[in-house]
Amino acid sequence: MSESAANINYKELYEASIMMVQQLNKSLEQQQKSNQSLQEQVTQLQYQLQQLTKLLKGFKSERFLPSAVSKFTAGVRV
Repeated sequence: MSESAANINYKELYEASIMMVQQLNKSLEQQQKSNQSLQEQVTQLQYQLQQLTKLLKGFKSERFLPSAVSKFTAGVRV
């Protein structure tokens, strides 16, 4: 058992773990940049959707009111 403990190179393990941590940190930074970019894109698309919805619905004075139409057509025979 003491022979296997003597063969372990802790310096190599330590250096390998440091390299892994550095790679993980780089990967994390890339993911954070990607997430930020995607979040900005989502915000922009939500704004565009709001604007398109407003265009489709129109102003309150332009909205279709079925009750107003039925009042006008009630006096007219078709």
